[in-house]
Amino acid sequence: MDKPTTPEEMSHVALVAILMQHGGALTLPPDALDPEAVGGPRGWHAVSIERQQDGTLRVAVQARPDAPHAGMKTKEKANDHLFHLDTETGAGFDAPTPQEAYANAPDLTSEALELIAETYRLSIGHKLENEEAERGYLLRRAAYADRCAIAEPQNVKNLNEAVRLSQELIKWDRQHPHHVRGAIGPNAIEWDPSARPYVRQEWAAAH
Repeated sequence: MDKPTTPEEMSHVALVAILMQHGGALTLPPDALDPEAVGGPRGWHAVSIERQQDGTLRVAVQARPDAPHAGMKTKEKANDHLFHLDTETGAGFDAPTPQEAYANAPDLTSEALELIAETYRLSIGHKLENEEAERGYLLRRAAYADRCAIAEPQNVKNLNEAVRLSQELIKWDRQHPHHVRGAIGPNAIEWDPSARPYVRQEWAAAH
């Protein structure tokens, strides 16, 4: 049997796989297939499949945002019933790619030195002057960690740090939504598989 390649084939295989993992059948409520339950103003919701570090597969709904998001890459493939996510390249996410987001970012060495200096000042009692400064510091750290993980994809420490700091930023933004600049907010399930593309969205929006 050939490996599925088209969105339609992959959607079918994913549905069969889910059903098989639940004994071959699932009972859904009467309104489960209503248009408002499976889509939004911009079309049908998509489904993502992402392989986890332990080899398992995570299947998740990816909702389309209600508002246009200029300057960001949108998916144009046949309703995007199914697509693969890649947190390193940004494929499958409604966010700028790393190349787009960090096109004008400072080099890693100078950014590392500035972040080390700022972290030291904070460690000896220096206070950030306001929420905007605090948020800027969190964004810089998250973006720097993301870029390091991209530069050395085999470095597990860098990967873990990028994941940790991206989650730290998105958690802070959920508590302070007035500081969010990107089109897709931190509570959107677009970022459920990974918050690293959210970091790129926010960095690009701020620069």
